[in-house]
Order: sequence, then structure tokens, then C-alpha cells
Amino acid sequence: MQVEGLILKKIAYQDRHLIINLLLRSAQCLSVLCYGGQGGGKKQKVDQLQLGSLVSVNLNHRSQQSELVSGKDWKVQWVSNQIRKNHRRFFAQCFLLEVAKVFAPTVTFADIEQQDSTEFSLLSNALYYLDQECERKIILMYLTKMMFVQGIFPRQGLEKELLQLIQQVKSLKFSELAQVSSEHLHSDIKELLLYMGEQFNLSFVNLNSYQFLS
Repeated sequence: MQVEGLILKKIAYQDRHLIINLLLRSAQCLSVLCYGGQGGGKKQKVDQLQLGSLVSVNLNHRSQQSELVSGKDWKVQWVSNQIRKNHRRFFAQCFLLEVAKVFAPTVTFADIEQQDSTEFSLLSNALYYLDQECERKIILMYLTKMMFVQGIFPRQGLEKELLQLIQQVKSLKFSELAQVSSEHLHSDIKELLLYMGEQFNLSFVNLNSYQFLS
């Protein structure tokens, strides 16, 4: 079976291998063992499996119930050219990947679905435009749209100005980010993230680690 997904997380395994968490097009999270994924070896291969990159993997499942499957081979379909060169954008990417992982159910080989999902499209668009736009606007749009996808319709508990901004952002495309205007993007993002966490009774991430958004 071949699947496509965005790399949410990667963990070194032994000397040359990698375990990657993939956000599949179905918005499911699958752990894949990629032999030789760290690169190196006699041919000094480059590590191509970067966070946020889109990869296709041919799966060779170990068992129908295992949460870890092995990848016979893989191919990088898309990788950012600019994010890894800018520390603010790289940290913003890590933030987006963490939030996406919160909402992605972990599946086994037997439970993999093939249909496309809105969650996958939102993350892939956010990462694509993170190469080009202000990282704070990207995060604001991603959180806003994810909130509605997950069934949260804010009416109370948020500042009036933020509610107006949410209504503006939810109808825009990522390509229309230039229309987003706010003098308090950092505080807006923090308030929105805390609100989402309260609605789902979740602890997303340590917000103090993301002061780069200010």
C-alpha cells in the first residue's frame, strides 16, 4: 500500500533509521519506520525526511494490529525551501505540526483510510504559504479554520475585536492573507489557542516557548 503524508515528527532509531509520524491525507496519524531515513552510510546519503515535508511511502506492514509499520521505500514530494533558513518560520512550523498532531487520531495499518480531509489541506496550505507570508498571520488563519473544522463556533469568552477578526479570517483563503490586519496578533493567537484548549480540555503546547511570535 502506498500512502502520502506530512511529517509531523521524526525520531532517530538506531544509527541510520528514522521513525516518522505522518499526517495522512485522511487526517490520521501513522508511525512509519524508514530504514536508512537518517541518511549517511557508505554512499553518504543526505537526510531527505525533513519536518513538514510531503512524502509518499510504500508500506510493508509488520502486522495488522501494529501501530508501527515499515516503509519499503519513500519519495519526497514537496519540501520547503525557505522555512529551514529562517528560525522564526521554522519554530512556527513546529508549532503548527504540534497542533495538527493533537487532532490526528493514531491508526494501525488495518485502519488506514484513503479519502482526503480538510485538516490535511489546511496544514499543507499553511506550510506552503509559511514560505512566503508572516508566520503570525499563518498561525492565526490555521487556528481559526481548525476551530471551525473541529466544531467550535465561538460566541462567548473572547474579546469582541478577536471575534470580528475570526469572522474575517474564516472566509479568506491562505492566498488572501494580505487582507488580514491586526495590531495585536501575538495576543490574539494566544487567546485563541487558550480558548480552543479549554473547549477540548486539552493542553496544546507550552505557550511560553513561543515568544518568537511576538
